[in-house]
Amino acid sequence: MIFLLFLVLHSLDSAITLDDFNLTGISHDPDDPYTQKTEDGNVRFNFRKKVGYWQDEEICETDNCLFQQIVMDVDGQYCYCFGEVKPEDISFLANNSGLEFSYKYNGVYTSRTLSIKFQCSKQENIDVSVFSNSEAEIIWKHPQGCPNIKPDPDDPNNPDKPDPKKDPKKKKLSFGSVMLIILSVLAVLYFAIGIPVMYFALKKRGLEIIPFVNFWKSLPGLVIDGVKFCLSPCLKSKSGYGKIDEKSQI
Repeated sequence: MIFLLFLVLHSLDSAITLDDFNLTGISHDPDDPYTQKTEDGNVRFNFRKKVGYWQDEEICETDNCLFQQIVMDVDGQYCYCFGEVKPEDISFLANNSGLEFSYKYNGVYTSRTLSIKFQCSKQENIDVSVFSNSEAEIIWKHPQGCPNIKPDPDDPNNPDKPDPKKDPKKKKLSFGSVMLIILSVLAVLYFAIGIPVMYFALKKRGLEIIPFVNFWKSLPGLVIDGVKFCLSPCLKSKSGYGKIDEKSQI
């Protein structure tokens, strides 16, 4: 039971949504739609956006059409609509391979349907088919038909997983940083162990609980003496050796 619950939760977590697809920049201006030739005539279509007027005067049965078929007849040209922009039905293709957009046109005398299968592909290719003047299908292969699913960073098979050895953000600690860490740890241990020993074992109180407190008190003076000793060759001595009188030694 727990295993089945895990599978359900995992499938819900890994399911793609419409937000995983980048669909920007595909729709054209209504006056500049996609065009293609078919056996029955020319077609004009757009992506999730209506197609403009035909020959600047005749609209194709409705002003909200996104797929038009222009058919030549003995009586002239006819423009048929196969799908209006709204309503729009969106579904996901199998294996996260893209999206399918479905549209309908319900006219006074006829109804038509349009299906746009927006498939994942490295290169763009559009294949338009019209069936019995009542159904149209577009097989649209496009790089943007691929979902932008971010791979699991903990997946060892993820090719985009950064190599820690080559990751520029992960720099090795310098020698100075290592020494500073070691000295900080030793200082903490020095006081964490020394103070309890001085207080409980040796019964010291006040500043005497600090281990070797006399050394720490004299440390500033020792540092000053060391600095003076190091600088003494560079400084002129105020006092020199005194002359010893041999008679005073008798």
